[in-house]
Amino acid sequence: MKLTGKLYWIAVFGTIWGTVELFGGDFMRVNGLPYKAAILSALGMGILLIGKRVIPHLGSAVAVGVVACLYKLASNGFYSCQLLAVLTHALIFDLAYYWLHARIEQSARVRALAAIGITAASFTVFGFVNTYVIPEPHWAERGIGGIADYLRGNGVIGALLSVIALEAAHRLPGRSALSAPQEMILARPLWIGISGVAVMACWAAGIAFALS
Repeated sequence: MKLTGKLYWIAVFGTIWGTVELFGGDFMRVNGLPYKAAILSALGMGILLIGKRVIPHLGSAVAVGVVACLYKLASNGFYSCQLLAVLTHALIFDLAYYWLHARIEQSARVRALAAIGITAASFTVFGFVNTYVIPEPHWAERGIGGIADYLRGNGVIGALLSVIALEAAHRLPGRSALSAPQEMILARPLWIGISGVAVMACWAAGIAFALS
């Protein structure tokens, strides 16, 4: 795949992730649904794995995370903890996939362990950074106890949901690629047109959300 194609699909997956974070998070907040961070992290992991199937290079998940953050900045203003969560998740996923990609693609057991490990690492780093490195009042006042509560709640639920999300994401593009190589499928005008319209619609919705 040419560089322009890689950048295009980074923009597509980053926009999808940002849209899920913005509107999914807002929906859960408005309706008082629990474990928002757990659900969003699991969905993000599924999106990242599908993205890695298309752009398997080291750093592509981080690039997707950057686009997701730009989407959230344009749509919802600056919330450092939200951007930190996305970028931490993307970075740890990127490194884990780089080291374990062959085993992740071949073994359901490894996928499950990877999902648990990535979630645990992401949530732990996120909690410590928010508490001690770039302290936010909500986190700093609770200290290590707050981090432990976060891991026992959102961390455990997020790990379980991520196992499901990673397995579902693994199966989805695999089935799409049975009849032709992945790059050939994604190079078809129909897929490019559909994804392009979807990206423009997401950005339009995000900007409308920011102006509302």
